[in-house]
Amino acid sequence: MEQRARRISTAMAVAAGTLLDADAAGLGQQLSARLARACLEESGAAGRRLLRLLDRRGGRALLRCAQALVLPGIAAHYRWRKRRIRAWVQARTDAGASQLIVLGAGFDALAAGLVRTVPRLRAIEIDLAVHQRAKRRALRRLGLEHSRLGLVEADLRTQALPGLLAGAAGFDRHAPSVVVAEGLLMYLPPPSLQALFGGLAAALSTPATVIATAMETGAGGAPGFRGQRPWLRHWLRRRGEPFLWGCAPAALPASMRGHGLRLDAIADPAPPHDPDPCPGEWLFRATLPGLAPARLTSRAGAAPA
Repeated sequence: MEQRARRISTAMAVAAGTLLDADAAGLGQQLSARLARACLEESGAAGRRLLRLLDRRGGRALLRCAQALVLPGIAAHYRWRKRRIRAWVQARTDAGASQLIVLGAGFDALAAGLVRTVPRLRAIEIDLAVHQRAKRRALRRLGLEHSRLGLVEADLRTQALPGLLAGAAGFDRHAPSVVVAEGLLMYLPPPSLQALFGGLAAALSTPATVIATAMETGAGGAPGFRGQRPWLRHWLRRRGEPFLWGCAPAALPASMRGHGLRLDAIADPAPPHDPDPCPGEWLFRATLPGLAPARLTSRAGAAPA
């Protein structure tokens, strides 16, 4: 029998935060909340423990208290971040992008929703096997499986992206693409980050839009949210998911240039009408140039210089 998760991962914590925020905002029937719940139901004992808390008033109060003690505002931050990501992705699909690649997708509903509303769109999600298997079961349970949505099981810290994409059903290296790396880059050491963007450049022949998040670095250089409590770092380390990379916003353009991307925009974290409830994670949009035609004919799998 397939072994399912026994401890709470960050993907489960994000799903729980999605449900907690949806409950507070009266959005429990939205696709994101329905999929988050189904994914937790399919995530073994750890997911069921979270759902038992979420389904009780006292349990929800306990989770909100834990959030306030560890990282105030994080559940609302997820919704704030996802609204902007969806708007940016929607703008690109409206402009003709026909392929969505979601790296470190977790239990997010972005791709599952968009393949139903954008007829020509093909979506590929890549994440750890334990998350993808739970999500596949959840999509099946909700009747949300789709021929244009593919789930690839892989560890992006160690597996090369060109091979993963080449093996994904329906992947088209020539298609206008949007790549989303939400809540992923902070978990990658610098060599893996370089390999990720280099692999992406090698896999795609045309320019792509990259939408991603980067943790802010504090005075000591450690990546993290501004309001996080000291024990968050310990919790992440115990689960094997510590923050490994971050970047000051002023240094982000140069950092992305070093990875072969052109930074196009950083989401404003403090608009008067809708400020980020948990600042310290920067959402940005960049362009990844595709391989030049000459390189495509002579070295189809090589990364650009």
